[in-house]
Amino acid sequence: MVATVQSVTDSDLREAVVNLLESKLTRAAANINVATEKGIVTLTGFVRNADEKFAAERAVKEALGVKAVADDIEIKPSYERTDTEIARDVLRTFQLNVCLPQDRIKVTVRDRQVILEGSVHWQFQRMIAQAAVRSLHGIKSITNNIEVRPEEFNEKIEPAEVLVLGGEVQESGVAWVDSSAGDAG
Repeated sequence: MVATVQSVTDSDLREAVVNLLESKLTRAAANINVATEKGIVTLTGFVRNADEKFAAERAVKEALGVKAVADDIEIKPSYERTDTEIARDVLRTFQLNVCLPQDRIKVTVRDRQVILEGSVHWQFQRMIAQAAVRSLHGIKSITNNIEVRPEEFNEKIEPAEVLVLGGEVQESGVAWVDSSAGDAG
């Protein structure tokens, strides 16, 4: 038995993408135009922030038959913010996130484009920094040049700084206590 692959027409693909955008970005979808050609979806129009732009691109990739996405959506906030206001909000956002080492990340804002530089210990910190900035109002784009350099962080963690759940901290490290031992009956 031979399986056949049913191809999706451009008009069906466009309709599926429009429906996805309307369901996932209710307010922003009205300002996004969709064109399709042989599985390539081109998005044009405008949204209010980088988070909406990212959400639109992510939603389009869910549609069956999408081979590539050309994201030409422009970010047009409801009012223009200065680079200084954006820089202040980026720093404030970083200060509120305990996972980010503020002293290791430098921010440059030029023409509403945010550039992140510096180094962090883990990849998740690099990703959190970008995600935190993406939701801020008035940003055109984000360039994440933060490097992951675990070798720069060779700080010894003292036992008093370790949070241990279900165990005891001893001078030599952690001794685990099995609380279920002896609960046989």
